[in-house]
Amino acid sequence: MTEYMLTDHLKDGTWTPAEVQSASFTRGGAAQVIEMGQPYWLLTASYQNLTDEKFRALSAWLARRRGGLVTFLAYRPGRKHPINRPDLTDNVGADPVNYSSVEKSLQIPAENIKPGDMYGYTDTLGRRYIGEVIEIVSTSPGFTRVKLFPPAPTPHASTPQGEWAFAAGRFQLDPGSVNSSEPYDGRRNLSFTARQVLA
Repeated sequence: MTEYMLTDHLKDGTWTPAEVQSASFTRGGAAQVIEMGQPYWLLTASYQNLTDEKFRALSAWLARRRGGLVTFLAYRPGRKHPINRPDLTDNVGADPVNYSSVEKSLQIPAENIKPGDMYGYTDTLGRRYIGEVIEIVSTSPGFTRVKLFPPAPTPHASTPQGEWAFAAGRFQLDPGSVNSSEPYDGRRNLSFTARQVLA
């Protein structure tokens, strides 16, 4: 069973869009940018003032990652719901109607989802995706067509189960990023980074 990232005493959970690109610039200001791979989310988690009990629980959770071998699920802490639907507790109507990697047609009224909201899904093989709505392309009664970052991978072409409340993605720990402070008589701090898995 895949575990979720722990959020007790999470001080900062920053999601940064990461592009895989090669760029060359001229003195005149021109640039050539070549995409080298699939963009993804880079997650930075920072925990502060952990009690001994919470620190031990987080330390054990990190050990269960086996470095980068065992992935985990995470939702964006500040965007657990669409901004216009903070009351949302289920994902009824969130399944996408089409499976294009660039755009998704959602059975969601346009007033319920806005740019900056998070949307995710799980396909029939258990693969997870989470992206940020970056553009409302078109709307029709009961449906909204959106563009997402990062684009959803094309292998996810089965019938997915959509999420727009507590949408979660799969992440892989960067074992070299783990930094902890464990003073003998004080509160503990810990931080790490992880990258989104899009396979």
